[in-house]
This record gives sequence, structure tokens and C-alpha cells, in this order.
Amino acid sequence: MMTTLKTQLAGLREQYQLKEQLQSMQDVYEQYRTIRDRLLDVAEPLQKACAQLKVLKTLPELQEQLDFQENAATFFGIRAELQALTASFKESGERIEQSGLGELLVRLAGVHDRISEKVGQAWAAFVAELEARAVLAPVFLEQQKTLGNTMAYTNYRNALDNFNRQKTSAPDSLAVVKKLQGYCDEMVELKKGMEFNAPDDVLRFFDVLDKQHQASLALLTPEVLSWLKEKALLQSFNVTRKRMI
Repeated sequence: MMTTLKTQLAGLREQYQLKEQLQSMQDVYEQYRTIRDRLLDVAEPLQKACAQLKVLKTLPELQEQLDFQENAATFFGIRAELQALTASFKESGERIEQSGLGELLVRLAGVHDRISEKVGQAWAAFVAELEARAVLAPVFLEQQKTLGNTMAYTNYRNALDNFNRQKTSAPDSLAVVKKLQGYCDEMVELKKGMEFNAPDDVLRFFDVLDKQHQASLALLTPEVLSWLKEKALLQSFNVTRKRMI
């Protein structure tokens, strides 16, 4: 009887110790998971910003804007701290907080903010430069429709819509940049075939035609006729008699 009781007590003691060990391991696991999550909260956006920086640095016109020479000493210092903390982590494990993890995470977040700020400014400047080359003022774009240059108007409008959608994307890959440049080049080429200095009589003729889908022969002045002939547009029109009441 006594032997059985001792055996039971020994078994209970062993189970209790095992439970304590498991609880201790669970606590350590939770501490490790917390450390991991805190690192990821900083590392993931930093990696994304660095990837965008790498993409934009392939563009020669942005080299000066993406110069971090003034921050080099700070960045190298933080990298050295990170290497030291990694070595400390291998020794102290979950006690890494005492080795300055919190302070280092704050500094790493600062690095992210600096890189992200410069990337955003450089991307905005790049987009603005493309827009300056390719984007047509609305009044001139609408004029193309008025002048009957509907194909150029439609193609340009489509390219502009694509450009505006693409420019809202972050420069996460070179493909994003290439697409934006492609839409820009397309608009530049379309602009070359557009007419911007049509005579007043021509603008008046097409304005009426656009609004009413027909125009009186009184609007077909010699200047309008000559302009249509010069642009090889005469075959685009037919003369019809108004319905007689």
C-alpha cells in the first residue's frame, strides 16, 4: 500500500515538473514569437522600400535625388548594431530585449521612413516629368474631337487613362516603370499627329458639326475647304439636302 502511494506521488511529482517545463517552454515560445512579430513589423516595410529604391536607381535621371551619402554613417552604424544584436540573440535568446532590441527597432523604423520619403519624392518627380512630356491640356485634347480627329482623340484618351491608372502604382518592379514610360511614349507619338493651329473658320465648322452632326454649306468657307483638302479630309464628308417642308 505504502509502495503504491509512493509510486503515485512520484508520478504526480513527475507530471507536475513536466507541466512546469512545458509552461516554461510555452512562455519562451511566446517571447520568441513576440520578438519575431516586432522584427517583421519593421523588416517587411523596410524591405519593400529598399526594393522600390533599387528599381528607381536604375533610372539615370533619379540618381541625384536618391543619394543617401548624408545618411551613410547612420545607416552603417545601425547595420553594425543589428549584427551585434544578432550575435547577442544567439547567446541570450529571449532576453534580447535587455540588449537594446527596442531602441534598434526605433532606429530601423527611422531608416525606413527616410528611404520611403525619398522613394516617394523621386517617383512623384519621375511621373511629373513624364506628364510634362506627354499630357495634353484638356482644351487641346477636346479640340481634336472638334476637328474630326476622332481616332487620335480616342487613342490618346485610352493611353492617358492607362497612364493615370499606372502612375498610382508604387514602383515595386521595373515592369511598372516600363509600362508607365510606354504609355507616355504612346501619347507623345499621338500628339505629333494632332492639329493645334486650325483657323477660326475651321474650328467653327467642326464645332457645329460636332454638336449638331451636320453643318450648313455657309460654314464651308474657302478657308475651310482648303484646310480640309490639305488634310485629305474631303472624302470624309457628303453633302445632303435639308428636308423640304
